[in-house]
Amino acid sequence: MKTYTAKCHQCGKTFRRKTRAELLSAMRTHLWKEHRAWMIARIKAGKRSVELNNPSVQDLMQAVGKGSTRAPCIRSHSAER
Repeated sequence: MKTYTAKCHQCGKTFRRKTRAELLSAMRTHLWKEHRAWMIARIKAGKRSVELNNPSVQDLMQAVGKGSTRAPCIRSHSAER
C-alpha cells in the first residue's frame, strides 16, 4: 500500500500516513497545535487581500444609487467570484 509523506514548512517535521485524508488531518492538527500564531497571521493576511479586491454590497448599492455606469462593472466583477 502507498504511503503518503509530507513535511511541515515551519519546523521540518515529517508526516507519513496511509491515506491522503489522514495525512492532511495530521498536518492541520500539527499546524494549529505547534504554529497557531503563524496560522492566524496567514488567515488575517488572506482576509486583508480579499477585502482589497472584492467590492462589497455597499459599494454596489452606492453605485446604483448614483446612477453610475460603474454599477454593472462592479456587479459583473463580484459575480465572477
